[in-house]
Amino acid sequence: MPRYTVPMASLIESLLSGPVIRADQKRMGVTMRPPPMRLREVFEVFAAMGRTASFQGVHRSLELRSAEPASLANAVLGRWMTVEELAAFDGKNHWPQLRSMLLSEEFRRPFVRRVLDAFSEKRRVLHVRIPSCAGRHVQALMEGAGPLLPLDVGTKKYATADVLGPLLGRLFGSINIARGIGVTLPAMGPFVEAPQAAVTGADPLHWVSESPPCRAIDLLFAVIRPPVALALSQVNGTLTALRDQADMPGLQRIAAQLRPLPPSGDRAAWKLLAQKLLHESLPINPICSALGDGTCAGAIAACGRVPIELVNLEDDHYAEWVRPAINAQLLDPIGVSEPFLKPSDLTSADHLVIAARMGEDIAFFEHFLACLKKSGLPLVRGPDLVRKEEGAA
Repeated sequence: MPRYTVPMASLIESLLSGPVIRADQKRMGVTMRPPPMRLREVFEVFAAMGRTASFQGVHRSLELRSAEPASLANAVLGRWMTVEELAAFDGKNHWPQLRSMLLSEEFRRPFVRRVLDAFSEKRRVLHVRIPSCAGRHVQALMEGAGPLLPLDVGTKKYATADVLGPLLGRLFGSINIARGIGVTLPAMGPFVEAPQAAVTGADPLHWVSESPPCRAIDLLFAVIRPPVALALSQVNGTLTALRDQADMPGLQRIAAQLRPLPPSGDRAAWKLLAQKLLHESLPINPICSALGDGTCAGAIAACGRVPIELVNLEDDHYAEWVRPAINAQLLDPIGVSEPFLKPSDLTSADHLVIAARMGEDIAFFEHFLACLKKSGLPLVRGPDLVRKEEGAA
């Protein structure tokens, strides 16, 4: 049963072509919820308000007079209060305590883990974001299919109620109909490696052994493209951002190295600048570094032990894979770069630079393509990379 009025017409109001107004002209009240005993119950309050969520709305929606301070701390922070914390608590108004806990760095820093634990029945859509491999496009699709969790909630940016409240409402407003919860990282390791917890004293329950974020029921994937195309995209994307004065991490450092920038219409000068950037700033094996230890063998071994889905960005494989995998409609390309440097422009020296800095990626991608052709699917699963290598041996 809905506990909140929402800013949209109900079915009855739609049929009557107007709002339903009480005869006594009094405002409809908000159904009060009992004190939360689980973090999910706190998130559900924000979810009910959706994009209009606020801390004031949470305050009005929770009956906290009967709350126990220790129980609130256990629900929000996942731990019991210390004796000192209980002794410091004063008064019967529990809202300041709940508000303070939600805004605390202790709550916000492990935000992703808290959300995934709170909605453990939801499939986790875990994206290994490789540079210049349609990352923005993938993230837009993930946001359309369910909440995409930001990684910076633990920073000062979200330390105020005016910022954190609307974020929680936006993230969880459609959580009940979302197919999954998305997280994107620039490396696969944190998704598949269990965190190492320090053990102090005996632990008969073995409670410190946390499982990795990626479970057998989840989707773990990476979109990759041919290394030469990746190198060109990296260079062209950087120059496009420089030309458009975009806000991109590390852009100011690169701009300082390349100044003065040529006029926007001088294509020959921009092409020379692209070749300079290719020779000086090309990343070293970004595919193998994101998937493993930076080597072809290491990336194959790392992918071989988990059910990661590797998707080729080219040859329509990405478009064929994304709809059933993420349950999202394919969008138009996002952030298309200006082709300052094209494949036909590459010289022998350029190819040597790409081979020197991305040789492991080239070997990995060739192995991936061989598996892709054999599978007949738009993707290759990690274990198939190892099976192909063992078959070749």
